[in-house]
Amino acid sequence: MNETILIIFIFFMILLFSLLFVSKIQNVSLQRKKISMQNLEIIEVSKLLKGIPELSCSLDNVLSDNCYDVYKVEAFSELANAKKNYFMNTPLANTNITLYQYDPFHNQEVRSWQIYYSPLNDSDIRKVWFPISIYDPVTRTNSFGIVELWYYKK
Repeated sequence: MNETILIIFIFFMILLFSLLFVSKIQNVSLQRKKISMQNLEIIEVSKLLKGIPELSCSLDNVLSDNCYDVYKVEAFSELANAKKNYFMNTPLANTNITLYQYDPFHNQEVRSWQIYYSPLNDSDIRKVWFPISIYDPVTRTNSFGIVELWYYKK
């Protein structure tokens, strides 16, 4: 009788440990999927930001890829920061977007623009940087720029 109880006890202990092991593996898998989904969200926002027509360069009404117009950036940043409610239900909500213009020959920052600023307090911050061409239509010159995107997620 005691042997039977001991065997049943060992069986349930093995079953308990195997369930704990499987649940731990599932938890790790879910954490990886969560991080992957958050990374996909910031990639989606950065792709949207790269092709936003309000900032893009245009020549004869044809938009250029990976190019921002200096004067469009200045106008958009004034409008976007004045009317933050306009972006509340868009992927740009809860972001911090800054554009830096660099002089590659002297390796220094020339100018910067705070395009949009709407952070969340007590949230997880994801950051991404991508290069962009900055076009000045008055002088008809291009310069090197980097967009810094901070994505706030609860």
